[in-house]
Amino acid sequence: MFDSTLPPDRHSPEQRLMQAVLWRAFQDLFTEAKVQNQDLVLARNDSFAFFTSPSGTWAQSRRDICHMAGVDPDALRRRIIMLLEGDDLHMDGEGLELLKSHLPHARELWEKHKALQRPTPPKPDPTPPKPPKPRNKTTKYSDVLPIVHKLLDQPRTFKDLIIATNGDVSDAKIREVLRRGLAAGRLIQDDRHRYTLAPETAVVAATG
Repeated sequence: MFDSTLPPDRHSPEQRLMQAVLWRAFQDLFTEAKVQNQDLVLARNDSFAFFTSPSGTWAQSRRDICHMAGVDPDALRRRIIMLLEGDDLHMDGEGLELLKSHLPHARELWEKHKALQRPTPPKPDPTPPKPPKPRNKTTKYSDVLPIVHKLLDQPRTFKDLIIATNGDVSDAKIREVLRRGLAAGRLIQDDRHRYTLAPETAVVAATG
């Protein structure tokens, strides 16, 4: 896994030390970290970032240590990612047994990392609400007349009638009923522009 660019007999003490650092990070990455052991969890997460980060502080640290260990940092990252992606052909050397037992845990961490890196799909524009269907207003004079007369058992303004009919009756027909009622003497209007049934009309409406 940590192939050196130099033959073993030419490794300096510093190179052997840095190779030991790489091996320790490798063990931390491929060791099952129990949730309750925060030290192991932190060590595994740090090792994961150390081996897989394409740029940034961890990537620079990997390059520095690999160069001192005589190891190609880019090739090392590629091999680690190949293992995490499921390429078991690279399970060789002294790390074989460790990989066999704990590789699934590291791969699970890798899948979670990839999921976080995927761009969030844009949310679709909310569907605009459908406009309300227009009401079928009562527009026939003969239908509007009894409705208005029933409401005029007490003084009401034109606006009061509009509110009382809840917009279900044509405004124009209400006006027509009021106008024709005043002209025929069936309605009376006070100085506050309120309409009421004339006494005779009120009797007819009550008995009808």
